[in-house]
Amino acid sequence: MNIHVDIDALGAIRAIETVGLRRTRTAIRRALLESCRLVQREARAHHRFTPRTGALEREIACQVDRAKLEGTIYFQMQRAPYAPFVHEPTGTHGSRADRYPIRPKRKKALRWASNGQLHFARLVMHPGSPADRFLYEAADRSKTRITAIFNRHIEAATRGAR
Repeated sequence: MNIHVDIDALGAIRAIETVGLRRTRTAIRRALLESCRLVQREARAHHRFTPRTGALEREIACQVDRAKLEGTIYFQMQRAPYAPFVHEPTGTHGSRADRYPIRPKRKKALRWASNGQLHFARLVMHPGSPADRFLYEAADRSKTRITAIFNRHIEAATRGAR
């Protein structure tokens, strides 16, 4: 998902004219970093999944590409390799709309407890899980604040030249 921010283009051009391209790029880069961190905090705070270890929330990272002036919010996938399966739908909720099998990897049967009893099976059909697209939702909720961040940084760059 890409977010396009409406910034004051006239203010950006004025900033480039008064303080130069280098200083304006620095202001935009700072605004990008602040915006990415805002969306990161928002995604960590507001989601529908139940955190058990907190690993998934800690795996939300952000990065700003200095050359392209592009910000990215992503999952690091080291401590929570299951992050894409929480964020995107699987099984009957997903694009294939079909249940999928779960088989044991090292043993002959799967085992789980339910209602105080142990159950065994060689195969179970998992119905899948619905999506919790909390990164996209956090970005949507933050759009107006991101616009304000960019405008504030560009105005500060312009004021700094006077």
